[in-house]
Amino acid sequence: DLAMSPVSRPGEIAFHLDKAGDPDGSFRASLEAVDVLAPVAPAAALGHLERALALWDQVAATADRVHRTWQAAELAYATGDGDRAVELATVAAGVDAPPHGEAWAQERLARYLWTAGRLHESAEAYERAAALLDREAAGPDRAAVYAGLAQAELLFCRFEEAERWSRAALDLVPEPDDQPVIWLHATRILGVVRSHRGHSDEAVELCRAAVARAELADDH
Repeated sequence: DLAMSPVSRPGEIAFHLDKAGDPDGSFRASLEAVDVLAPVAPAAALGHLERALALWDQVAATADRVHRTWQAAELAYATGDGDRAVELATVAAGVDAPPHGEAWAQERLARYLWTAGRLHESAEAYERAAALLDREAAGPDRAAVYAGLAQAELLFCRFEEAERWSRAALDLVPEPDDQPVIWLHATRILGVVRSHRGHSDEAVELCRAAVARAELADDH
């Protein structure tokens, strides 16, 4: 019975506490529900997180609001709602500095804009992300930005640039255990690019490696 399962219980508690007029309890339970549901049910997790965000000022929360707002944007993106992801990213930008740097924020915004079909705006955001990388200190999140830029160049059929960015990501994350999702993403893109550039055997090898790692990934 899903209604009695550990996955759904925090959400049910949050709902009942809200109806009982306990905003603090509902807020805490909603965030707990988000953490339980996000890996398996992003749409349900988003609903709970948006409820928690709506309660934020009322409960004077000490949690990381900007992190949670970006998390909501990521969940909206995972459901395919690019417009909502853009809205939430814009809200997050007004809360505080992005948790992983401005280049990362622009790369994520560009991805959301692409999903929303706003291709021209997406291209501009990707260009801002690339420019910001030259001004920001190197950090562990740079590989994620490189992988995102590789995906963008692939979508625009700019294969040479896509290969350059994907290899830059893999230079920072050479082994899948370092940052599994980023490694998987960059390896898959590199495989597709190498296929487009006529290197079929290498492309198949790269894509098989990505598929094999995907089977182990704990991420939707």
